[in-house]
Amino acid sequence: MRFELPWSWRTYLSFCCLAYLVSAAHELAHHVAGYLTSGQFGRMSFNLFSVAEGHPHPVLVSLAGPLVTYSAAWIGASLVIRGVRPVLGYGLIAGSSVYMRLVGVIGGGGDKSVISRTLTGTVHRWPLVVISAILALPPIYMAFRLLANRSKTWVFVGSMFGPFIPLLFVRLADQRWYASNVNAPESFHQLSVAGIPMMVLVLDLLVLLGFFTFGWRGLREDSREGSALAEIV
Repeated sequence: MRFELPWSWRTYLSFCCLAYLVSAAHELAHHVAGYLTSGQFGRMSFNLFSVAEGHPHPVLVSLAGPLVTYSAAWIGASLVIRGVRPVLGYGLIAGSSVYMRLVGVIGGGGDKSVISRTLTGTVHRWPLVVISAILALPPIYMAFRLLANRSKTWVFVGSMFGPFIPLLFVRLADQRWYASNVNAPESFHQLSVAGIPMMVLVLDLLVLLGFFTFGWRGLREDSREGSALAEIV
């Protein structure tokens, strides 16, 4: 089922909210997994986390975040392929920023590199690149393949990669104000709850509220419009 993406500022903002929420869920998955496997909370910020000292299952904790990100992308791909709320599905693929999982591994970083280093003592970069490409590229390809907009390439580039732009500013804020919660906790003096800075929690809740107040409704409406424009390939 091909579909037309109603590309507008409202759709873009909805995708940005999804990108933030998937990123937050990624880090929260690390954090919660750390607690469930050790009984102790570690620390986290917007984009960083650390487990409690002497954690017995660091690999499981490292896997938890990517599992959330890849799940969001593949659930989105399933919705797009089946023609069930394709705009919402497309938004999940774009919001997952799943391509950054591949970029991170190519650069020698990312959760999979941490797992490889923990298990084997070194980073097997190119096998990890292949694994990451297999996991990340099919949802992106299907989103492009089934997009039916007239200016397909430009709409795809803007909608798929544009939602990551606000996350760059969040990362800058993280490095400026909150990363010390993970990297140098002795110098971090802001209020925290279960190892999470209060302002991180507040922003998470505000974006979640904004998404379900404005963005979710817009994606549901746009999905119905997209379904009406769908055509069988």
